[in-house]
Amino acid sequence: MNKCIFITVLWSNAWRLCEKLNAKKHWHAFGRAVLKDLNVEIGLKVYQHIGEVAYVWALEELLYVEEKILLSASLSLIIGEFDKAEELFLKSSTPLKALDMRRDLLHWEKALALADRLAPNDVPIISKEYAQQLEFMGNYKEALKYYEMGLFEENGDTTEEQYEHNEICNSGIARTSLKTGDFKKGIALASSIPIRSLKKECAMILEQQKQYFEAANLYELGNFYDRAAAVSLKTKNYGKVNDLLKHVRSPKIHSNFGKVMENEGKYQNAVEGYLKGHDYDNAVRVYLDHLNDPESAVKLVKESRSIEGAKLVSKFFCSINDKKSAIQFLVFSQCFKEAFQLAETENLILVYEDILESYGTNVQFNQMAEYYQEKKNYTKCGKFYYLAGNYSLALEYLMRKDNKDDALLIAIDCVAASKDPSLQDALLHHLMEDNGDIPKDPKLVFKFYISMKKYKEAAKVAVIISDNEQLKGNYRVARDLLFQMTQELFKNNIEMPNTIKQSLVVVHSYLLVKPLMATKRPEIAGRLLIRVLQNISKFPSHKIQILTSTVVVCAQAMLFETAYNAAVELMKPENRKFIDEKYKKKIEQVARKRENASKGDVDEKYSNCPFCEEPVKEYSLTCFSCKQTLPFCIITGRHIVKDDLAICKNCTFPAFASEFNKLSVKICPMCGGNVSNYEIIDDISKLEFHTKNEN
Repeated sequence: MNKCIFITVLWSNAWRLCEKLNAKKHWHAFGRAVLKDLNVEIGLKVYQHIGEVAYVWALEELLYVEEKILLSASLSLIIGEFDKAEELFLKSSTPLKALDMRRDLLHWEKALALADRLAPNDVPIISKEYAQQLEFMGNYKEALKYYEMGLFEENGDTTEEQYEHNEICNSGIARTSLKTGDFKKGIALASSIPIRSLKKECAMILEQQKQYFEAANLYELGNFYDRAAAVSLKTKNYGKVNDLLKHVRSPKIHSNFGKVMENEGKYQNAVEGYLKGHDYDNAVRVYLDHLNDPESAVKLVKESRSIEGAKLVSKFFCSINDKKSAIQFLVFSQCFKEAFQLAETENLILVYEDILESYGTNVQFNQMAEYYQEKKNYTKCGKFYYLAGNYSLALEYLMRKDNKDDALLIAIDCVAASKDPSLQDALLHHLMEDNGDIPKDPKLVFKFYISMKKYKEAAKVAVIISDNEQLKGNYRVARDLLFQMTQELFKNNIEMPNTIKQSLVVVHSYLLVKPLMATKRPEIAGRLLIRVLQNISKFPSHKIQILTSTVVVCAQAMLFETAYNAAVELMKPENRKFIDEKYKKKIEQVARKRENASKGDVDEKYSNCPFCEEPVKEYSLTCFSCKQTLPFCIITGRHIVKDDLAICKNCTFPAFASEFNKLSVKICPMCGGNVSNYEIIDDISKLEFHTKNEN
């Protein structure tokens, strides 16, 4: 009892002394002394006080250990007295803790000795771990020994974990055998073990040992073809390299093989190697210097845009006096100064200009603008300022009064690229008459609006241009312009204005008459001529021909009243003198037989409105029941019906599916595209841009 009191007083004094000295080394000395005395509680307080977390965790696990020898062994381990700890663990109830301690401390030889006594089954595992450490430290001979000791005997009872363990050991044996010079054994093991990474490691060791042939084989066995080829190149084993090339991905290896082939005079093989290695400059050089194949060199330079290759090609063309091609390839190679000088000397500036547009920079564009400014060619001056991005200065030169329309076309592209509203307004004002409402040239204004993506305004101008073309008798040009406008509108999800639709229907109907007559369908052609006749003012240059066709066709179609009225119109003095002699007699006969007119026209058939199903005259494009504008068939001019509906896949314009089938030549009458694979439509809403209208 007195001894316990004495010890307690002793530790209390020691605590106060350590507090006064306030040095960590003294606290550690105090802690060691306490633990040697097996006083876990005070030791725990000491290490908590100085913040040694690892000690605290270790001591907390020992608070409730009752076995004195085990406690003493654990405390000896904590304070670093490992031999004493081993001795005590072996005497305790858990002697295996001695083995665990030596393994944790990486004391492999002592751990193996203990395992041999206490846990023979752990000897291979400890041997493997020891071998791995020895290999890492570079002691390959000893590592090999312990890898071999680490192998489990394989039999029917061998577990999956033991197989994996043996695979690790055999991999180690392969590596360390190679490191210690036993190449045969190492290569055999590396080849037999199905681990790609091992083959790579062993091949790298062989490469370091200058065993290149074996290294290449092992790389190949592991599917490391690039490395196998690189090693084979190093040893000049070109046959092996050639066999491997089909698997090689590295451009550098292909290029190096190309150099080898070139040195051996195998120029075609050299080019193939250079091409696969993306070494286009050398490929171009071989084409020109050895294979005499400038066409392939030119093609390669254009595809690869190789600057050095372009210089070589340019030099070649200069040597054969082909100056145009030389200029082109000087620009490709960014030798702009030399290209310009050659172009100016040889009077080939236009050639230089053309190629410069694709490959030049703002520096060259500004230089060309200044060049043309001196030459007083203001259109080209403006064009190159535009290409250089100097839009305001470009527009100033392009809008000069003495410039032609080609300058204004460039100006339109210029202001579209600028996205500057003030420049756009300036150009539009220039394109209009002084009152600001009437275009000087509708085609230019149309292009302006299209370029600005102002499609509604472009549509209005398109109608003006179309009307002008119709006045000249260019009906197909007029129709195509309107069609192109509708395609622009559809592409931008804009509904078709009524003005465009009406003009398109009339002019397209006129163009349908001839093919319909050729297929002997006068009843349809006659109805379309009635539609054209109602808009005869749009066809002034062909008025007589249209009236003549109306008489002939409508008479065949039993549209007697229409035929009679057209004949009477033709018999008027102002028209009679223009009638074709071939038809004059026929027209006179129709005009005299007024009794035929009293028969009237054969009644127009009805078909259902595709929207409300109410009956509508076949050639009427408005339903008076639902007030909808009806899409027209591009083959017959009739309004479409719901149960026989198809579209041309190219232009999306509708027609009767049955009429697409009847076409002898499968060409769309509207866009000229192939309609062999027209699309059947079962939902009228898919024709939204043909059924809705912008007024």
